[in-house]
Amino acid sequence: MNIFQRLFPVAKDIKSIVVPDRNEFLKNKQLQAFNIGTGNFDLNKAELISTVYTCISILASNMSRLPVVIYNENGNNKTINKQHYYYSSLRYQPQSIYSYQNWMSLVVAQLFFMGNSYGIINGKELLLVNPDDVSISIVGGNMWYLIEGFEKPFRHSEILHFKLLSKDGVYGLNPIQSLKSEINLQYKSEKTTDTLFTNNTFSTKYFEVDFETALSTTKAKKDEYLEKIQGELAGYSNAGQMLVVPPMYRLKELKINPSDLNFLEIAGYTESSIAALFGIPIFLLGKSNSNYTNFEQQTLNFKNQVLGSICNIIRCELEAKLLSIQERINGATIEFDFKPLMDTDMTTRANVAKTLNNMGALSPNEVRKEFNLERIDNPEMDKYYAQVQYQPLGTPANNFNTTTNNNETQSN
Repeated sequence: MNIFQRLFPVAKDIKSIVVPDRNEFLKNKQLQAFNIGTGNFDLNKAELISTVYTCISILASNMSRLPVVIYNENGNNKTINKQHYYYSSLRYQPQSIYSYQNWMSLVVAQLFFMGNSYGIINGKELLLVNPDDVSISIVGGNMWYLIEGFEKPFRHSEILHFKLLSKDGVYGLNPIQSLKSEINLQYKSEKTTDTLFTNNTFSTKYFEVDFETALSTTKAKKDEYLEKIQGELAGYSNAGQMLVVPPMYRLKELKINPSDLNFLEIAGYTESSIAALFGIPIFLLGKSNSNYTNFEQQTLNFKNQVLGSICNIIRCELEAKLLSIQERINGATIEFDFKPLMDTDMTTRANVAKTLNNMGALSPNEVRKEFNLERIDNPEMDKYYAQVQYQPLGTPANNFNTTTNNNETQSN
């Protein structure tokens, strides 16, 4: 059975596929997200929590900005191998229906929503599948991947398996599960605040009536009063309306400790906890008053520790499955290019380029390329230059003087 038959075991009439209305789908999903019976949020719908969505969106968008490049290392020489079988796929379009940006974003989203991401190696294509459809079995020391909808299991070498921290070495742990308490707090505080203001903060008020009046008032009349108040006064659309209290009734206010109403502070606490789990600097969520120096240090730590760790997870799996043993021995590597994340101010960039040019690390044309300037067709612009007033430590002084005198003689 070829890979096409394994991917599509049953042909479907495309006309029979019904695409649900997106707004209705999201509405139903939100209604089902909170389990009224248990009072807990369904962690499978964690993307409905804005902080969780934002954190994973930051990770996915930043990772998708980093190109994947295949290099060949030969001693001190390191060159891009554009002729490699997987170079074009990894660089531009790993899967026929996804660009590199879409593909990498989906890998990172699956990693942090589910703890695992899987891809079928089908020639030059790397076909991502739903992690919920994958189960793993170890038979005779070999790992087999069973994917729903496929008749035969896949060998370990046929599957890209990216996973986060693991306890058993088979499945990655789902980070959302460790946020159960924080997500429930976040959802309930946001929901409470939303309900409070939706009702025009009317939920803190109640009617008081004398005992004799209560006995003489029918239930239908009480319900009529309640419905009138709810319809004409409650809700944000009725804010500022004049309140008319029914005869024989008095409007009272519930005395609640102000500290018990700090829903926004609770939300701030849980936002910090969620951001910390994903390694997101809190200022990226707009929640910090730190100065510029702290922003810069947090950004550097985010790139090196968080994005660097994710890159290592993906890079190691790509090298293990897409490079042969002989290619690795010969110096082939798969790496992420961090240049797109190294944006800085123009003065700093100019000083770095000047320093590299003066030490012979960049030619003038290479400096121009870094600043998106047209190259100059002059052989002198492709040469490497270095200042000559420096010499290695331990060089005899007479050699330096001789060289200097010779240069002066030639100039004369």
